[in-house]
Amino acid sequence: MRLSPTHAVTLAWNRAGSWNPRQAESLLRRDLRFLLAKLDKRLLGPRFYRKPSAARIEGLFVFEKLGTNPHAHALIRLPETRFPAAQFPELIAQTWQSVAPTGSAIIAHPHSAGFAGYITKDQNPNSGWLVASEFHGS
Repeated sequence: MRLSPTHAVTLAWNRAGSWNPRQAESLLRRDLRFLLAKLDKRLLGPRFYRKPSAARIEGLFVFEKLGTNPHAHALIRLPETRFPAAQFPELIAQTWQSVAPTGSAIIAHPHSAGFAGYITKDQNPNSGWLVASEFHGS
């Protein structure tokens, strides 16, 4: 996968307590699927699911702290649409709130100093991650 990201995003649930890491990853995947579908629908219209992957939101999501404070860091590429890219941070924050009401979203420039290193700081062979195209179907 070659990704030319337009945004760097951190999505958190902000729910206190201890978590079963496998359950947390499963719930994160579910919520990210909902988030990406809602964003694609807003950007591309109600038949977004018929679009090829190259025309939809693409991104790499890296999961972190699944046992204590589950959250995901992502590098996202917006598809070409008429939607103003400058409004995407507000759109993703509002959409994430509709998926995870206690959650928060932080959006940055994808080429911010050290962001790639920051999002992979806790990665190991057992770490979770996903690529948005997993949800695009065939």
